[in-house]
Amino acid sequence: MSKLKELDKLDEDAKKAVKWLAAEFEYAQKLIDELEEINRETDSKKAEREAKQAISIFTWIGRGERRSDREEQKVISGLKKLGELLPLELRAREEEFVRQLSIAEGMLVKFASRYAGEIRSELKDIRKNEHLLRGLKNHPEIITKVQDKLKKEVYAVEAGVKELKKWIESNQAILKGEVKPFVDQLKQLAA
Repeated sequence: MSKLKELDKLDEDAKKAVKWLAAEFEYAQKLIDELEEINRETDSKKAEREAKQAISIFTWIGRGERRSDREEQKVISGLKKLGELLPLELRAREEEFVRQLSIAEGMLVKFASRYAGEIRSELKDIRKNEHLLRGLKNHPEIITKVQDKLKKEVYAVEAGVKELKKWIESNQAILKGEVKPFVDQLKQLAA
């Protein structure tokens, strides 16, 4: 494959990776919004429905993560292939981008896989506790304890999702702010 075709493929892969990271980021923001809605909701039946919706959104975050991971791996692979064709002064930059992207992508995957089960479990607990609240109308002391537990669970999930958003933003910054301009520069040199 010619250098220009390699650059075009790398450019396309980088665009797809950014697109999937943006989708994952958007779902993470929707999940945070849903969690805030659960916190504000006073009707436990509605809050239980919101928790069910949050679980669904979290499923989409996982799907987006798998797609963005696949696309980022293509970008890393493309950069490595391209590195073999580059002169030494540009190869050092390419290797640095590969290193940065590998670290950021690896941390995102590690974070997502480590917390995926935990967050899903907490979301299910939130839904279960909202359901429990519906049956405790005549027990105000228990209601208060369950509501306090719910607030802690929602806060824990929200903190985890905010951390996930940071890693998504980091990957986007590397792809959009460093890799994409580098590929554009190489395209100009090759033309």
